[in-house]
Amino acid sequence: MEKIQGYDTGEMYNFSSEMKETAPSKVEVIAITDTHNDCEAIVRNLRIHDIIDEQGEWKEGVKNVRVIHTGDVVNKTNPDRKSLEYIIHLKETAPADCSVEVLAGNHEIEYLMNSSGVAEEGSERKMIAGNMTFLGEDGPILYVHGHPSRTLLKKILSKGVIGFNEQFKEAMNESLSGNNEKLKRFSFKKKDLKKDEKPYQKKVTLEDYYKVHGPEIQRMLLKLGYRFVVHGHASQQGGVQKTDEFPEMPEITFINNDVSVSQYKKLEPGETAGNKWGSLKITMANANGKSAVEEIMVVNKDTHEEIEKNMRRKGAVEDQIDLLIEDFSRNGEDSLSVKIEGMSREDLLPLAIGVQKYLDEPLKEKSYAGLVVAYGMICARLEMLDEEK
Repeated sequence: MEKIQGYDTGEMYNFSSEMKETAPSKVEVIAITDTHNDCEAIVRNLRIHDIIDEQGEWKEGVKNVRVIHTGDVVNKTNPDRKSLEYIIHLKETAPADCSVEVLAGNHEIEYLMNSSGVAEEGSERKMIAGNMTFLGEDGPILYVHGHPSRTLLKKILSKGVIGFNEQFKEAMNESLSGNNEKLKRFSFKKKDLKKDEKPYQKKVTLEDYYKVHGPEIQRMLLKLGYRFVVHGHASQQGGVQKTDEFPEMPEITFINNDVSVSQYKKLEPGETAGNKWGSLKITMANANGKSAVEEIMVVNKDTHEEIEKNMRRKGAVEDQIDLLIEDFSRNGEDSLSVKIEGMSREDLLPLAIGVQKYLDEPLKEKSYAGLVVAYGMICARLEMLDEEK
């Protein structure tokens, strides 16, 4: 994995990866995890990516964004209804070319298994079973709550991600009627499982497990077309995402996105919580109809300030464009020309980029005619300033 320096938007990574058939063209994937009953953590870690507003609603004009929560939205003993309602609301109100996918973590599964009887309509059990799945994928990336075992990968090879998720959905639905036998296959509890049946391995340390099974697991991941596994489940005490390195699987990159963002998580001995920032922005780019990871931006306690600063700069540019378009609408071209002629090259460059973006992806509330006139004047002024150098 190559670390790329010098980006204003925070710590970024660039990967070359094997292509895999998928769609659409260019998509930004926002990955969050392990928010454990903390709805504010969900809002905070989505808002920093400029896809939702102060009220937590999708922003106008957001396109080609996929949000994926890799599990443990709630705690297993006292699931927060507000967190479930909010993530479902985002899913139901997503713009046409955006989506929200929620994976079940061990806390959701254990909550379902610890509940008995028939689930009531509108209950937390119904909300979990009706809106969560087990696996996600995007090109060469597998999304899952924890480190995958060879048993899990064998099942994916046999049934595919869609087939595996359908089995999980069936198991959750039966659980709503009080029958947990099928759901036990997805449990984290040793007493519910046969030998090596659990989806994530914790019988021994991960290092020891992958020393034995790593080469086989790498072969299966590569056969499935995956070179990256993005997960949570294992809290990182330093508040910074971890790129797991297993010598037995040199061709697979595991990215642990769990940095304990929840203020409500029940802590294990030695664990800390309260890190506000923890998410990934993964840009997927198409080439010849196939998808690859273009870059990954990591948001955490060390990078969020620079990212927020960049967002404020972007917001200031958008406000300035709005003022120019309003001036054009009220006072005409001459007034707009006077304002643009009074700007420096440093002021005009970000405006040119911002106006060009609006021209490429026009929004209903923006005056297209005003944008065209402003863009022409800005470009002409930039050319004049370059000639004067």
